Amino acid sequence: MVPTRHSLVAAATSGVSSPSMSPPAITLEVLPAGFGDCLLVSCPVGRSTWCMLVDTGPDEAYPALRRRLLQIPQDADGKRHIDLFVVRHIDHDHIGGARLLLGDDGHVQPTVTSMT
Repeated sequence: MVPTRHSLVAAATSGVSSPSMSPPAITLEVLPAGFGDCLLVSCPVGRSTWCMLVDTGPDEAYPALRRRLLQIPQDADGKRHIDLFVVRHIDHDHIGGARLLLGDDGHVQPTVTSMT
């Protein structure tokens, strides 16, 4: 299954894209998660892209999430970074894949700065 992309733009559009349109300021991807939730929000900032992951869906959805996260470009240290990882609540359909993400072999790692 291919992620569904919904672009949020400041101005309302008719839904028809045009080559003359600039890329969206914010992109929201609703990733496959069965009955769970898994959202990837990205926003270009200078020459890089800021990424926020909201929930991971259940653990059985992690392979699809991992495939998508491996598409995030590597930085100078060879890692892919998620700038903000949000877990909305602790039901399995929201965080089942979090254990797999946090225990990944280093190819995909959220940058954890604080946990509250």
